[in-house]
Amino acid sequence: MPFDIKTRIIYEVTHGSHAYGTAGPESDLDIRGIAVPPADYFLGFRKRFEQARGPDLGSDDTTIFDIRKFFKLAVDCNPNALELLWVPERCIRVMTPWGERLRAARKSFLSMRAREAFIGFAFSQKKRIENRKAAQDAGTPAPRENATRAALEAKYGYDTKYGSHLVRLLRMAEELFTSGDLTVDRPDKDELRAIKDGAWSYERLMTWADEMMTRVRLLEKSCTVLPQKPDIVALDRLCVEIVTDMLGFGPRILPPRTPFIHPDLLETDGDDDGSSDEPPTS
Repeated sequence: MPFDIKTRIIYEVTHGSHAYGTAGPESDLDIRGIAVPPADYFLGFRKRFEQARGPDLGSDDTTIFDIRKFFKLAVDCNPNALELLWVPERCIRVMTPWGERLRAARKSFLSMRAREAFIGFAFSQKKRIENRKAAQDAGTPAPRENATRAALEAKYGYDTKYGSHLVRLLRMAEELFTSGDLTVDRPDKDELRAIKDGAWSYERLMTWADEMMTRVRLLEKSCTVLPQKPDIVALDRLCVEIVTDMLGFGPRILPPRTPFIHPDLLETDGDDDGSSDEPPTS
């Protein structure tokens, strides 16, 4: 990176199975964050930044988004983007005043655009399972690098991890269209882990998924708890305010305060590191 991205992160979380509560010993550590790059990435024409990936940022599966890219994903109700704002507090790694403001505005991103995003993601997940199952039945299964996952697929005849994701996505869609809210820390985590470990047969999963997709489509058609579209103007204003405030353009909107950094990320040499002891706020 041409700039020190770690100093530009306004919000960073542990995502995926660790946030859902379904992680096991073999689970990857998924880290996602949002950054505001330096001023010349906004004012000049030579430099562009959308996202950064790689183990140097915290884990093999780390992605840090430019704040503008995050907003674009979130206003389209991309599940992977939205979930970052609903992870449980135990998963927050870095929280700044700008991150607090973003998290506080999280419901502003929700709209009926979730119809295409969540149902579309679930449909794609179902097709992946079906395609891998068909290849396996034909004796031409795609290879797996993860030995545990490959063993489960061979034993139960389908990708059980994809199956668990499919169930979670459809249940989250059902909750979203009935309550207008997201639940990332899953109350059904035990069952999702069991599905991942092969508790549901392929036939049971496909039957359940077809019935649940029908139910979710009916729910979204009668949904009254979400607006048809987000207030793009207000969200754009929020993005502008966060960026200009962090870059120091104009009067400061948020009072300066030491950001919260998860203790696991701090160097411990016996000296006061100056980090805030305040817990992150939702």
